[in-house]
This record gives sequence, C-alpha cells and structure tokens, in this order.
Amino acid sequence: MQEFKLRRRTKAFLYSPLAFFALAFILFFLVRAVWGVYKSQARSSAELEIARKEALFLDERSEFLKDEIDALSSPQGLEEELRSKFPVVKEGEKMVIIVEPDEVATSSLLSSQGGFWKSVKNFFGY
Repeated sequence: MQEFKLRRRTKAFLYSPLAFFALAFILFFLVRAVWGVYKSQARSSAELEIARKEALFLDERSEFLKDEIDALSSPQGLEEELRSKFPVVKEGEKMVIIVEPDEVATSSLLSSQGGFWKSVKNFFGY
C-alpha cells in the first residue's frame, strides 16, 4: 500500500504545475545556452573565412614582393625601376621631355562661350 501511495505522490508531483514550470525554466536556460553556442560558432565561422581571405591576400602580396625583390636585385631591373620613377639618363644618352600644348586657347575659350560680353553677363549672374 505504501508503494501505491508513493507512486501516486510522485505522479501527482510530476504532473503538477510546479513541476511543469520547473521543467520549462530548465528548458529555457538550456535553449538559451545552445543559442549562445550557435551564435558563437556562426561568428567564428565568419571570422575564419575573413582570416582565410586575408591569408590568401598576404600570400599573393608576398609572392609579388618576392618578384619585385628578384627584379630589383638584377642590374636591368634596378635600371628600369630608376628610369620609371626618376628622369635619369645614362652617360651618352640625351633626354627629351615632351610637353603637351594646351588644347583650348584663351581666345577660342571666349568665342566658344559666346564672347566677352556674355562671360561678363554670366559673371554678374544675368
């Protein structure tokens, strides 16, 4: 008989509103913890992808710089770089600097806009 009373009390407690709220409370915190782990994993995945892209960029940059160092270590590469950055010539060479003429002359500028008086009128906002 004691066994039946114990079972009835246990069953009554398990089906009581207090037990329901206690289980719901525990479930809430478990779901909250799982959600936090999920967000952390998603953030870590995004940061991992960014780190992979950055590593790839740095590898490409490293290869480029190694090629530049190799090119500058030869006399021809050094000369080419100097000539591209500075106006230098070798002994016996002559330098020619080509200057482009202005495309629009002052007189043609005034005539293309309608003349001197039109520019004066535009200046005063009429």
